[in-house]
Amino acid sequence: YEVIEANPYDISILLEMASAAKALGYEDAELVYWKSAVAANIKDGTANRRLGEALELREKYGDAIVCWHRVKAAEPKDMEIDRKIHN
Repeated sequence: YEVIEANPYDISILLEMASAAKALGYEDAELVYWKSAVAANIKDGTANRRLGEALELREKYGDAIVCWHRVKAAEPKDMEIDRKIHN
């Protein structure tokens, strides 16, 4: 936690914390960290992809699609994202 206190907007740390929370089954914490990573840089494709995946698992499809559009803007050649947006 000291690392986050030192730089709460470090995306790499937030992504690692989210992954750790997911691995430990802390679903609420996982979602908070994914959202924090997106808040730190709303254009980051990786953060939006991970948040979109987490939101899909929670059946929050409208919110997930918002993330997929951001991923598409960051990674325009990603065909998987096209399928997610249009399904």
